[in-house]
Amino acid sequence: MEKSTTRHKSNRPTYKKHSPQTKNVLETMCGNGRISIHLAKIGYNVTGIEFNKTYIDNAKKKAKEYNVEDKANFLHCDIRKFRQIL
Repeated sequence: MEKSTTRHKSNRPTYKKHSPQTKNVLETMCGNGRISIHLAKIGYNVTGIEFNKTYIDNAKKKAKEYNVEDKANFLHCDIRKFRQIL
């Protein structure tokens, strides 16, 4: 399973360089959670938003498999209506 998220490891210095204090990340159109889960694995609290319910279900399953469900939260919603959900 590790293989699917390893290609993003090189991005960590970029995150730290441009937002060193950031601990929370909002990923819109997160798909199946590949990037969100990687960010959760390296310590970020991530909320992923996706319109496709199947993708969200898959992302939640993957978060559990990678043991990051406490750091990765996934919401099924239309980003155009996100303010209404808050």
